[in-house]
Amino acid sequence: MRWEIYVTGQMDSCDRYGLCGAYGICSINDSPPCGCLRGLESRFPEEWRRADWDNRCVRKVELDCAAGGDGFVKQSGVKVPDTRVKLV
Repeated sequence: MRWEIYVTGQMDSCDRYGLCGAYGICSINDSPPCGCLRGLESRFPEEWRRADWDNRCVRKVELDCAAGGDGFVKQSGVKVPDTRVKLV
């Protein structure tokens, strides 16, 4: 006989995968916990004010690779999703 975990308890609200939507970031120290990464803003601010964070964050300014001002930004203190187990 083998035990399989089918439910786990969340430690905090940010443990819920995808809570803040695409390009969103969750902070347990903020209220509300969801925000957008630097350089991005909520696609539908009125929905975010109602705590509906499913809609993604979008760039504030259009991407301009030719200008050379865009690049990667280091994020510290970020917990990535636990992807050891694939849910089917």
